[in-house]
Amino acid sequence: MLTRLPLALAAALIALLLGHGTAASAAAPDAGVAVVALAEQQLGAVLDTRTAGDGALVRAVTPGGAAERLGLSVGDRIVSVNGRPLGDGDIERLLASAKGQVELLVLRDGRERRVSGVLDAGTREPAKRGCGYVTTLGTTPRSKESVFSALITMIDGESTPLTPVNRHELAAGRHVLIVDERIDPQRFNNAQRLQRQLMRRELRARAYKAIVVDIEPDRTYRVGARLHRDRLDRDGIRGNTFWEPVVWSSFASRCR
Repeated sequence: MLTRLPLALAAALIALLLGHGTAASAAAPDAGVAVVALAEQQLGAVLDTRTAGDGALVRAVTPGGAAERLGLSVGDRIVSVNGRPLGDGDIERLLASAKGQVELLVLRDGRERRVSGVLDAGTREPAKRGCGYVTTLGTTPRSKESVFSALITMIDGESTPLTPVNRHELAAGRHVLIVDERIDPQRFNNAQRLQRQLMRRELRARAYKAIVVDIEPDRTYRVGARLHRDRLDRDGIRGNTFWEPVVWSSFASRCR
């Protein structure tokens, strides 16, 4: 099961995964590390709050949540809540003080738009009973389907444990996973490897991508990274469009 980690520890985890820190840095993570956090469950969106001065970037929208009803989309930037501009990662505080009703100023494709509506009252009960699993283990179909290894870094806004686990148990229903690709370096030529390194160094945790997975009871879902071989030019790699997270197989697996 997942354990909610303090924000500083979540930042340290991302630093570890990208090679920019050690376990000892958990109490004081590198200020340059990108932190992906769940903006209060009432909103139902996974946000990147590293550059809060430019707005909180919407990384994923939980199906059926308030963000979806408000019309938020992946790639939007929330710049104010009820007329109050975002400071340094304080969107949770602003949402908490909104008393259930919000008007958000959002940047989309360089244009401002306002959306308003009612937040969720709190955590919703799962629509289905039971539980299932997600995992990144298994021999991926590299040659046939161009699917390679991946790493699940967050689930529904909660950081996955520092200690590696074989699988994550989840309640049946829809969940938002944040995934990092682990595509074999030999799949890239020298120039492509350099571009990939530069992109990852620049984006850090913002290079991670979101996927929504519908968990059926007593079933395990294998998650991987699909390589788009037709997007391995400079623009495709620097724009981080050369891969996407996928569920590449699932199988029956009794969950307690």
